[in-house]
Amino acid sequence: MGTLKQRMLDTLDHLLHDEFDRFKWHLQVPENVEGLKPLTKSVLENAKRTDTVNLIVQSYPGRETQIMLNVLTKIHRIDLVEGFKTTPTEMKINFVKKNWSSLIQRVTEVQSIVDDLFGNGILGNEACNNIRAAKTSQEQMKMLLDIISKKGRKATSALYDALQKNELCLLEDLGKN
Repeated sequence: MGTLKQRMLDTLDHLLHDEFDRFKWHLQVPENVEGLKPLTKSVLENAKRTDTVNLIVQSYPGRETQIMLNVLTKIHRIDLVEGFKTTPTEMKINFVKKNWSSLIQRVTEVQSIVDDLFGNGILGNEACNNIRAAKTSQEQMKMLLDIISKKGRKATSALYDALQKNELCLLEDLGKN
């Protein structure tokens, strides 16, 4: 989910070998990079996916997303175009929604997550005290998710960040599904 470079790499990882070769070919065509200097064949010929990401970032600062979308469209991978358009915040929100029940059942570090959200100004004293008063971690997590869902996108994104900090192994496990 992370950085733009990571999202670019994740997207390129979905390409088959032939598609990746066509992707690199399109980076050499001037109209595909919108008036910017196209990359040369010698630079791209043996470039791996990670090299290609770095080349796009270095060659087209601030235009990386548009270049990715243009070239993915040219190679007819509209599914990846739509996925790449999803912002990191939307990805975090979708993750929390998709894994709601699993989060209630499997999160164990609720207190640490609550502390992080309090420190970020997402939760107030009363909400923290109410969550802490619940008897089990499942009850605490259910209460936390209910509160966060009413606070909106910023709060849900902050919850994801707190989960990533305190429950990284769980997030990685849930992300595999």
